[in-house]
Amino acid sequence: KKYRLLSKEFRSLSNFSNKAYSLENIEECDGVYDTILVGSDQVWALNVTDYDYTYFLDFARKTKNKIAFSSSISDEESFRHDKHAQSLVASFNQIAVREEEAVKVILETTDRQADWVCDPTMLYTNEAWDSLIKPQSYTGNYVFIYFVDPENKIFKDAIQYANRYNCKVLYCGRMFVKGVKSVHPNTMSEWVGLIKHCKALFTASYHGLLFGLYYKKQLLYYNRNQKSRMQSISRLCEIEKNDGANINDGIIPRIDYNRVSEILEKFREQSDSVLKNMLKSHVTKTI
Repeated sequence: KKYRLLSKEFRSLSNFSNKAYSLENIEECDGVYDTILVGSDQVWALNVTDYDYTYFLDFARKTKNKIAFSSSISDEESFRHDKHAQSLVASFNQIAVREEEAVKVILETTDRQADWVCDPTMLYTNEAWDSLIKPQSYTGNYVFIYFVDPENKIFKDAIQYANRYNCKVLYCGRMFVKGVKSVHPNTMSEWVGLIKHCKALFTASYHGLLFGLYYKKQLLYYNRNQKSRMQSISRLCEIEKNDGANINDGIIPRIDYNRVSEILEKFREQSDSVLKNMLKSHVTKTI
């Protein structure tokens, strides 16, 4: 059900080529398009993709313009020791990545300068997200848990907070924890609605953290793996004190959203400018 509903939602929001490409035939698109853009998320995290170099555009030899926008390495050490991945990145016309750490490792290993840009979801404001997918509202006073840390500390913190403020605890997934109710959103509008309408957010997900910031939620984040993603955004937004690993009483340090909104807007504008400049002279056909 979730796959069917999400697929319908994606197709209503996106444009697709007439031909579908797979690992077996992806080289057939080389030369068809003026620009091939790869990104975002952990497409360059070798330990996540099982060393799939397709995400480094190893098939694209005739294409005029190869771009990376908001690609994430995450596992910098694996990349640091992979000469093939480094040579492929060095062949890109323009590079923009999602973490400060990735900018540093690319410069060190390829002598190429990369821009640090936002996650593509940040190119929209929360008002734009509202108009795009119409987040569903949820009744009642609740805190929302999205993804868990390895020690499951997130449940303890969320329950402590909920007891203090007389809230329900909703968890996205299947986990039998006393005092916690599982919910199963099947669409983006359901998922975004759960974040938008919660009293507080507890998340071990990078995108959970991002949408919590967009919707100005008081939150704790838990940096469970591929840690440079959360480290970069938490430093940028000056919310490192909200790292749940350092909280022992379920009390959420207050986030100054006047300051965060100012930072995010500047980062959004810079990233938007980078993307437009990348595409400026190559706009005929892009996948």
